[in-house]
Amino acid sequence: MSTIPNVPVYGKMMIFVTSGATLVPICHCKSAKLSTSKKIISYTSQQITGTGKIASTQDWTMTTDGLVSYSCTGTTLGVEDLNNDYYVSGTSVTVAFAKATGTSPSDTVDSNTKYWTGKALIESMDLSSSENEVVTYSISLQGDGPLTIT
Repeated sequence: MSTIPNVPVYGKMMIFVTSGATLVPICHCKSAKLSTSKKIISYTSQQITGTGKIASTQDWTMTTDGLVSYSCTGTTLGVEDLNNDYYVSGTSVTVAFAKATGTSPSDTVDSNTKYWTGKALIESMDLSSSENEVVTYSISLQGDGPLTIT
């Protein structure tokens, strides 16, 4: 099988957040998703015959889910940290959608693969569980500025 440089294939994609100056994974992450979109605006012009369309600025979101732990180990940030440090205060956080390398719970961003970064606000945090089941989280982040590829 051939490989394409800098394309994360068969990797563990995670959402990382800043802790100080370091990007660290969210504790016990099971899935990660990055979505981007642009609204297409239709217009009619009196100076030019006809109509047209233009694209608005880029909107983006990231979502992740995993297992809740209030005693995360390694270099991870837990749901409690995200709630106390960013969600309650409405403070934006630098996030990255990146391939992880290393051994859990001390994963790091794979610097050999390109990744997406930007500032985001935590839009929602959901905790859920059924009877006699583990508690899981779901976090939605709304982009607060440009999304770049590093």
